[in-house]
Amino acid sequence: MPGLLTVHPGVPARNVQELVALAKAKPGALAYGQAGQLSSGHLSMELLKQVAGVDIVSVPYKGGSAALSDAAAGNIQVLINSPVSAMPFVNAGRLRALATTGARRPAAFSQLPTLAESGYPGFDLNEWYGLFAPARTPRAVVERINTEVRRIMASPAMVKRLAEIGAESPAMDTARFADFVTGETARWGEVVRKVGVKLE
Repeated sequence: MPGLLTVHPGVPARNVQELVALAKAKPGALAYGQAGQLSSGHLSMELLKQVAGVDIVSVPYKGGSAALSDAAAGNIQVLINSPVSAMPFVNAGRLRALATTGARRPAAFSQLPTLAESGYPGFDLNEWYGLFAPARTPRAVVERINTEVRRIMASPAMVKRLAEIGAESPAMDTARFADFVTGETARWGEVVRKVGVKLE
């Protein structure tokens, strides 16, 4: 699931380019909320800061709800959060959505450009979820769980619901998921090193 880049309505930016221009004109004047060190929203914002060459202050929170509340109240100006959490605030006019963080526009948010379309080619960050079991779990049990999960995730009702919130379900088998996790670990590790993020 891609993240949603939002700003408080008081921020005079209607798109990513205007937000970047504002941040460059006033270094350190804008602040963004992050729901936790090395969360997808945190890394997405730090990567955006790095590729755009802007100084936006990071404000840590102990969860997404507190960050959303402060963003809607104008205590912070910028936030990347999940569409599921952020869209009620956007629909209520308490936040303004500028872009999504994935490689392509989700059908549910087809009116919003991606960050890649907004001038940052290759920007592609998504939240993903998976099931893990202890290493000694019998192979037959792992495969049975995988088969059932893939069946559920591929069901029409689930596919429809995921599409409504801007998410997709690749429904991977165990081997493909293992390769995916290895690749994501390497990719996100590179992002962490590139932006110099460290656990506090």
